[in-house]
Amino acid sequence: MRTEYIDFFKQNKYVVVRNFLEHDKCLLLYEYVKSQAVRQSLKYTYCHDIYHHDWDGTFSDPQTHGVYSHYGDPLFDSLLNLSNDNIVSCTGLNLTPQYSYYRLYETDSELPNHKDRPSCEVSATMCLGYNINNIEDKSYNWTMYIDNTSINLNIGDILIYRGCEVEHGRGKFEGLNQAQVFLHYNDNDGPFKNKYDGREYLGIPKHFR
Repeated sequence: MRTEYIDFFKQNKYVVVRNFLEHDKCLLLYEYVKSQAVRQSLKYTYCHDIYHHDWDGTFSDPQTHGVYSHYGDPLFDSLLNLSNDNIVSCTGLNLTPQYSYYRLYETDSELPNHKDRPSCEVSATMCLGYNINNIEDKSYNWTMYIDNTSINLNIGDILIYRGCEVEHGRGKFEGLNQAQVFLHYNDNDGPFKNKYDGREYLGIPKHFR
């Protein structure tokens, strides 16, 4: 257990862990997200009869309409599951994986302040990579807010927070794109006691029958 993180998390309902995932692994995932966004956009446009947003991702998430996001991707649900013990060691909680969700933000994307649903008692967001070639200031970092606290994440850093309890969001993104993954967990000693967000397996959509 990493007591310095646990103590901070208990007191503040969030904690930042630097270099949670190695830089080269993040860049691989960043390239995967960008590739998926292009691939599914082409599928949506030219093969719409076989496109299914539950399996293929969506461009119509009401939080950030028009950019690509994907619930329960098998690769990222694997990351969710493999990260469980590390998240436990940083929070001191007895956690069960719920679901992953990634999004490729684009210029002027926003994430309105919000609290999460019950499958997101303990949430984590990690920066996978970004393109800010359109910005002169190469130190630009898209700030996230936890209540009134501003937090900047570099590639591979992770922010763990109590998603149902603290408001969180971002203002307008000024770069070209940025990939973020969200990893959601429930506390086995909490009120909800959910598993895999009600799914039978990881890596499948929430609704598919």
